[in-house]
Amino acid sequence: MRSTFAGAGLTTAGIEAVEAEPLDSGTTSRARLRLTWDHTGDGDSTGDGDGTGDGTGNADRPASVFVKLPADGGGARLFGTLIGLGANEVGFYSAIRPHHDLPAPRRFVAEAGRRGRFTLVLEDLAADAGARFPTVADGCSAEHAAAMMTTLAQVHAPLWNSPRFAGDLRWVFRPADNDRVRRIQRFLLRTAISRARRTLPDELGGDTGRLIERSQSADRALDAYRATGPTTLLHGDTHLGNTYALPDGSAGLYDWQVLQQGHGLRDVAYFVVLSTSVELRRAHERAWLDQYLDGLRSLGVEAPSTDDAWFRYRLYALDALRGAVFTAAMGDRLQPEAQWRSGLDRATTATADLDTLGALNDAVGMR
Repeated sequence: MRSTFAGAGLTTAGIEAVEAEPLDSGTTSRARLRLTWDHTGDGDSTGDGDGTGDGTGNADRPASVFVKLPADGGGARLFGTLIGLGANEVGFYSAIRPHHDLPAPRRFVAEAGRRGRFTLVLEDLAADAGARFPTVADGCSAEHAAAMMTTLAQVHAPLWNSPRFAGDLRWVFRPADNDRVRRIQRFLLRTAISRARRTLPDELGGDTGRLIERSQSADRALDAYRATGPTTLLHGDTHLGNTYALPDGSAGLYDWQVLQQGHGLRDVAYFVVLSTSVELRRAHERAWLDQYLDGLRSLGVEAPSTDDAWFRYRLYALDALRGAVFTAAMGDRLQPEAQWRSGLDRATTATADLDTLGALNDAVGMR
């Protein structure tokens, strides 16, 4: 790990020791590196990397960093390469994050190589900013959900209808392009849905089954509807486990490997449906939606109307359902059963509450 870090392009002069702490891994390998620096002569002899010295660069000598590399397992590595997960996240940290003050980690190194190889060295938010990382087991509070509405507005506003998507950000995935990645995604989703419906006939029958069937038959029409705009940068996987909470009550997002172009309400619906309990969602979703729209307006965006936003929210609950079905089809390989069942229950209940089937029919003209 030390040689990888040292060869990744980050100035490592002055590092005396590196201690690697492996972290839970999935589609990527992750670790925290604890760094010991030689502070001789820099005015900060504590060796704690707190940047309190004489202005000679200690702030750029973190006590620890967060590292992401390709997955160790062959299957996970192949999946990440085919979908371009590493390249996407490197692109975010190279071409987007440096230009906008987004609620996301800072990068030290972001490099992509051949055959899916990549290296990301990011700030350690827990150590540097006191971040807390909520999990499904912790549950999502109303306060964190509200903070996430502000966060999503901050993510979406800078590139709202940006001409960069026709220029230097043309590489950012757009479902309507029907490229190789989209074809792979469709195949994986069809396979997962078929498997899940065999193993979970009760959960995926009835109205939920009809919604899934209709969404599959209207998939290309739905992609065309997504492209009608307004378009912005989406995180793409805004479940609770990809968020963090800061001591001041604000929130942020990490794991930008499935970023894409699309309507901002897609990120909002995905987060609310999968991250909050049914009771909390029912009680607050309208207020959260208003908060998101107000956040966009405060940042100079001509936000959608309340009615249009509500329609899109109802429609894009479908993406949360698809995500939950895919995770359920993978069984315990992605999440423990208690977690994926919770997500599936939230998504099936939400799509019924919101009449997502009706919204889908209206969106693609199938009434």
